[in-house]
Amino acid sequence: MSMYIFVDTSIKENVNEITVHFQVPSDMTPDEAMKTIDDLVQLADNNENIKILSHEHSVYSIYQYSDLADTIK
Repeated sequence: MSMYIFVDTSIKENVNEITVHFQVPSDMTPDEAMKTIDDLVQLADNNENIKILSHEHSVYSIYQYSDLADTIK
């Protein structure tokens, strides 16, 4: 597994950022996907070995032949 790593001189806080892509079933709505990710992050809340300061949902790509695609057009 490889990852593109760079120094971002535009970050104004003393934090590092990582972008992660999750694949979910094609019939999962954006709201369901966001809740799934929120639930996953919440599992880490009581684990001191997992340090996540925050997370943000930003992009949801929908498979062009999914029934959900018709609801977006």
